Amino acid sequence: MNLKVSLITVCYNCEVTIFDTLNSIALQTYRNIEYIVIDGGSTDRTIDILNSSPIRISKLISERDNGIYSAMNKGLNLVTGDLVGFLNADDVFDNPSVLENIVHSFSDAEIDCCYSDLVYVDPISNNIKRLFKSSIYYQDSFLQGWFPPHPTLYFRSKFIKNGIRFNESFKIASDVDFMIRLFLLLGVRAKYIPRIHVRMKTGGISNSSIKNIIIQNLEILRSFKEIGIKINICKFFFYKILNRVAQIRNKKNAI
Repeated sequence: MNLKVSLITVCYNCEVTIFDTLNSIALQTYRNIEYIVIDGGSTDRTIDILNSSPIRISKLISERDNGIYSAMNKGLNLVTGDLVGFLNADDVFDNPSVLENIVHSFSDAEIDCCYSDLVYVDPISNNIKRLFKSSIYYQDSFLQGWFPPHPTLYFRSKFIKNGIRFNESFKIASDVDFMIRLFLLLGVRAKYIPRIHVRMKTGGISNSSIKNIIIQNLEILRSFKEIGIKINICKFFFYKILNRVAQIRNKKNAI
């Protein structure tokens, strides 16, 4: 298979981390990549680093935007590949075979999207803090507080052509809302790849404070409501907490 992978990175003032992201893409054994970078008008050395990137950047936009989901939508509007995924500016691929594994999973024409495992690492030491060990998707998985790790999600670009985008009215949970609509409204056929594909630095906005955690969960509940899906809130949060505890306990399995 020679599917073109449209890989999108959004960034803003990421001079400390962006080179590692670029280098992890450059090391990939799979080469048919359309690499799209959406920069929010960085004022540090981010653009200089991008201009000397070890991987060819197919499309680069640097201008002010309305936040991360606005930037992600800009990237989606530029996609011309067969498969679409994101690698944020403080994330890296775990190994050089990640994109090869992903493309191989789409050799089954019935598969619409795939996802895998992720590890959270300390932003200074890069030591593993927890393992986001995913699992096979079932029809009621989302109703029990389970979602695949969005940075590992890749899907066929036909869904972009059909108009799916990030809801920019959400401040923190638009990635979850995106997956809820992709899985529950559009009924994608998903494949789980039981391998670690992404190393993600801790300290993201969704977990940076108790306030943001509350906002994220309220937005997730709003997402279910807006698409007309009723959930058992107590059951949802009970399993969501269990999932988080399991991530922390599984840390040793990723070392």
